[in-house]
Amino acid sequence: MKAPTGDQAYTLVSLVNREDAPVQLSPFVWKTIIELRYLGVNYKEDPRTFDGIRTDLAKELGDEKILVPVLKDAEGEWLKDSFEIALYLDRTHALPKGKSLFLHGVGGREFCRFVNFWADTVLAPDLGAIVRPRTCASIPPDSASYDYFARSRFSNADGASKALADSHDPEISSARFASARKSLGLINNMLKYQASQGKKFIGGDFSHADAAVFGWYMWSTQFAPESREKVWETEEAGGEAVKTWVGEMKGLPGWQEGEFEHIEAAQK
Repeated sequence: MKAPTGDQAYTLVSLVNREDAPVQLSPFVWKTIIELRYLGVNYKEDPRTFDGIRTDLAKELGDEKILVPVLKDAEGEWLKDSFEIALYLDRTHALPKGKSLFLHGVGGREFCRFVNFWADTVLAPDLGAIVRPRTCASIPPDSASYDYFARSRFSNADGASKALADSHDPEISSARFASARKSLGLINNMLKYQASQGKKFIGGDFSHADAAVFGWYMWSTQFAPESREKVWETEEAGGEAVKTWVGEMKGLPGWQEGEFEHIEAAQK
């Protein structure tokens, strides 16, 4: 990979629900967006639907199982996987500026890897049970993308419809949100400790660990706005530090004025 210079920019392939009035569908893409913006890296987004990724992008990269995010440099070289992209951004853009997405060391990198893995395997399942059916419902039902997502995630359209109904069932959703909130207790305890040391982020300073968790915040609150108060910004014991951290993440450089309000309104 070669960093763009001058007016050149990286191209970030993202996943959206439709070509007209697109909405970002991937928490993994959000992780990369957060880091690109934090570092002030010039990039342009190339939004693709599920069908576009499974056909055109898969053919272009020669990888029928390709997943997003994918980052392309000015010379057309591709880099896959949000964690690998973060490692590249750290080497190429963070460290030369005296920053680090991995807390300046091997130990920090492995800490971030753990948090990333935890977010994807422990936190994500409960959020996904509520959010994923709603992302499916945002895709035009007569499209190849809807057919692909419904079959790959819910067996068929009937399965997707049932999962959507369950996601709006108060008893089912409350149980899932409570479980996700309990899982976040780990992060809350980390943040409480960091606060006692005068620090604001999961690893002390901002790192990939924060992007790894906040990617799920962006995804879940976008399609399930109620998750904000039921999971992420709860006043209940065990959630206060996470709520404060959410505010710190929203205050990072790179976010556009009103962007969170726009994201929250997208599904109303």
